[in-house]
This record gives sequence, C-alpha cells and structure tokens, in this order.
Amino acid sequence: MKKRIIWILVYLAILVGSSYGIETECPIYTGWNLLSYPFSDTTFIEALFPFATPPFYYYNNSTAGYETIAEVTNGIGFWILSPIETTVVISSEMPFAGGINTIPAGWTLWGVTDYPMPASGLDECPAVFPPVFGYNAFMRRYFSADTLFPGMGYWVFASSAESITIPSGWTAPSSWTDEHYMRRVDDDDIPLEIRTWYYEDAARLALIDVLVREPSLIEIPEELIDLYYNGLLYVYNATELVARDSVVDIFNIHTFGDPVMYQFIVSVESSADWADAWAEGERLTGYSPIDNLMEAYDIQLVSFSDWGTMRYGVLSTIKPYNIIALCYEFASIPGVRYAEPNGLAGDGNRLTGSIETEYISLTYSYGWGDCMAGCISRHYWEFHVYYDGEVEFDRSYGDVIDW
Repeated sequence: MKKRIIWILVYLAILVGSSYGIETECPIYTGWNLLSYPFSDTTFIEALFPFATPPFYYYNNSTAGYETIAEVTNGIGFWILSPIETTVVISSEMPFAGGINTIPAGWTLWGVTDYPMPASGLDECPAVFPPVFGYNAFMRRYFSADTLFPGMGYWVFASSAESITIPSGWTAPSSWTDEHYMRRVDDDDIPLEIRTWYYEDAARLALIDVLVREPSLIEIPEELIDLYYNGLLYVYNATELVARDSVVDIFNIHTFGDPVMYQFIVSVESSADWADAWAEGERLTGYSPIDNLMEAYDIQLVSFSDWGTMRYGVLSTIKPYNIIALCYEFASIPGVRYAEPNGLAGDGNRLTGSIETEYISLTYSYGWGDCMAGCISRHYWEFHVYYDGEVEFDRSYGDVIDW
C-alpha cells in the first residue's frame, strides 16, 4: 500500500491544467509591447497583429543584438509596435505538448507555454539568475515578474546554457481521448488525499473505456487517466454549483471498487515447485514465465496460502493496471490453475464517465437500500466538463432521496 501511494504521488507530481482550438488573451497598448507565442505551431506575427507597425524584433542571443523576425513559435519573445490599444485573442489547434526548453547563456527574450508558470519554476536552473523581467506596456517600464503569463515576453539571464522541462497546460490528445485535450486544472489548493481519491477514480474510468475498446491491453493509457482526472477536479472546484455539494460534500461519491485495478489471486498446481518460493514469502520464484511478469509490472506478493490440494498467492501491483488482462497472462502459464481479480462484493455509490464531442460527461450516483445485495434505490447527478475547463450541471434524476 505504501508503494502504491508513493507511485500516485509521483504521478500527481507530473500533473500540473478539443480537437477544438485553444486561446489566450494578449492586452496590447499603444507603443512597444513585449510578447511571445505560447503554442507549438509556427505562425506569422503580422497575422496575429495585423494592426502593428512592422518590422518586428527579437533579441539574437548569439550576437547580443536585435534582429527583425517575421515568424514565431513557442519560447521566443519579440517586440511589436502598436498604434492602438486593444486586446488580441491568440488561438491555435496545437497546444504546447511539453518538453525540454533550452535557455542559452546571457540575456534572452523568452516566453512560456499556454499555461501560466511561476517565475520560481526557473529555480531548477542554477545558472538562471533572478529576477525575470517583464515589460509593462501601459506604464512603459520593466518590472520583476512573479508569474510568467502566456503571450507575454520576458527577459531571462543565465550564466550558462540551461535546459528546463516545461509542462504542457493541456492534457495530451490521443486516439484514446478521441484526440481531445483539456486545459489542466489548478489543483495546488486541493488536499493531496482528495487528489489521490480522484486519481483512483480517473484510472478506473479509463480502465472501463479500455475494457470496452481493447480488453487485452494491460497498461491503462495515461493520457486517458489524465483527461478524466482533470475533469473530476474541475467538478470538485465548481463550488458555485449547488449540485456539486451533493456529490462532493454530502455523499462524497467516488467510483465503486470494480473493475479491480491492483490485487488478484493466482491459484497454482500442487506440483508447481516454483510456488514454494511464494510459500516462503519470496516474491520471485526462479521460474522465468512468472518472474518476467512480476518484474515487468512490479507485482508484489501479498500472501500465500497452502491447503494441500489448493495453493494460491494473493498478488498486487503498485500502479493501476487492467487486472483482468493481466490475469489472462498468468493463467496461460504452465503450473497455474487459474488467475482472477480479487474483487469486491456488494454495491454502493458509483461514478461513471464518457468522452463526448464537446465535453466529458460525469455521472455521480448515490445508492441506498440493501446495497450488499445490490442497491435498491439510486439517484443520479450528471455534469458536463468542457475541454476548456468550464463545468455545467446538466440534470438530476432517479429515485427521490429521503433527506
């Protein structure tokens, strides 16, 4: 259990926010404006700011001087001269996917991705000297920046070239998410216990999708977990919605414990000598078909029971997997009688989800009345979480709750 919690902590540490475009607003003032482009594609500055007076300038770090520039991509700061005051909405269908960004030695005009970044995030680069300077185009003066915003440019100084890992402000699209991506939720103020619960929920919702679409897949796609995780936390953060209190504060609704994601039982033949290692508390058996799976999926031995003609081990993974598919792998090994998830009985509150064209749908349900045999009554709340993070309460239905 301790190792599982550590793995979830590592996963949550990696997290930070539609086939539709994404956008960011840039306030523009009369005179010079220091800007950047927060997305992954390359575009013409003139197309972004057609009212601006060319040419446009960037700082060439290698020559320590300004040069003209026509096209920009992520990470480059540049100057434009504007004859008007306005707000420009910059949009793209290519959010920054995250990756390594190099800050060269000396002064550099730099820009962040489509997600705000604290200036302290550069502390991981020992060669970068604070502060980071932004330019207030309205006041026409520099300032020390605490937060680096999408679309704005900043001066950064480094004593030597440094590489920094820049996270994306959006979840990664893939065929599993129907190529949708969602703006990452700000989960800094959400207690770790809450984030851990919702990570478990997200993994289970993703696993349900896997069982429908590719049941033999053992790994649960992380981008699918990520999409559901962010959607669930958006609902958690939507404190202005009355229905949110019902599913979060009053009934504390999460996924039920099926399908199983961690623990399973492997029953072995009485003649399987390799199982003697399990009987002695050893995780690895010396039998390569078993040990290869144990190592590949970091499977731990929880316990072993020997009743003569019935011998079985209870095994558990550290991270969530499609345990049904993993059981098939174990069951195919000579000496294994059967392998099956170590599941739960009964029923209770449930949480389901689906990926739709414009949003993900999350349905929370409260079950009551003889739930050990299957809840007699159930009430539902359905939310839509749009890919820009907006949450909409859609409807409530089902049996009437006797408050």
